[in-house]
Amino acid sequence: MTEAAGSFEYRLLRRSDIPNYLPVVLQGVGKLERATGLDRSAEKMVRSLSRRSFWTLLRFFQLIGRPVAQIFVAVDGNRVVGTGTLLRLRKAAYVAGMATDAEYRGRGIASHILTLLQQDAARRHQGWLVLDVDSDNETAIGVYRRAAYREAARFTWYVRTGVPPTTSPLPPGTRPATKAELEEITPRLNEARTPDYRTALLSTPRRLTHNEVLANAFRSRKKTWVLRTLSGSPLVLRASFAPDREVPMGVYFPLGGPTPPTPEEAAAVLDRGTEWLRPQAPTTCLAVVPEPTGVMGAALELLGFKGVASSITMVRSSSA
Repeated sequence: MTEAAGSFEYRLLRRSDIPNYLPVVLQGVGKLERATGLDRSAEKMVRSLSRRSFWTLLRFFQLIGRPVAQIFVAVDGNRVVGTGTLLRLRKAAYVAGMATDAEYRGRGIASHILTLLQQDAARRHQGWLVLDVDSDNETAIGVYRRAAYREAARFTWYVRTGVPPTTSPLPPGTRPATKAELEEITPRLNEARTPDYRTALLSTPRRLTHNEVLANAFRSRKKTWVLRTLSGSPLVLRASFAPDREVPMGVYFPLGGPTPPTPEEAAAVLDRGTEWLRPQAPTTCLAVVPEPTGVMGAALELLGFKGVASSITMVRSSSA
């Protein structure tokens, strides 16, 4: 797939592009990644593109018609000046790795790449495109809005060093969640989300939130707990541990139904995750909370977490 537009050539990334590609894509690492420590994992993953094994695997999936990722680039001569990646989720195509070389910004490169990503998703019958952007990156948000993306959700990202203390007795009502229980609960979790998020990123027992894709590493371990709150609304915590990061990281994904939990319920479910993470000794702990963060955000702050970034999840239909 090659296309010329203006003075640039747009096409899929080639292995020979890697030396010119790496400096550009790393310019796209933003505040969220730097503040949470995910930048080191992102850089490690990007640098792994130079491995022959990666290209063999990528080519295999392309040959069988099921590419897991499509990396598009804008090229000026032999120089990569812009890029964007499309990852395959269950119902949606996820837009990642958007970056334009600083010398080439303001020339429509990002907008053109977004169009190519939308066309690729439509061609593969994926009905939605999804992306995340720092809440204060007004330039990028403007580009995405002009490309017909609209806001579907906001999240606050919390960080602390080491494992937090536990603050409450572990109640008998908080227990590991079974697959059958999650299948029953996920519709209630979806009730608390906007229609756009619910349509493009419907929760499933396997993936309760798309942020699991962003914050988890390959081969991460995870466990899920559920608490039936006094209001009858479910409160779920999924925790993960990624031992293969440069900085071993534990991640909390707290999710609730339409009715907010009490402070005691929030503390209790977080303590379950802490109890599981403590023996694994993560160097850093991260928590991702839907906004408004309310009681859950206050509970995390009591445990020594600090809100360091806010992100907007944006979606659009893949149809023209």
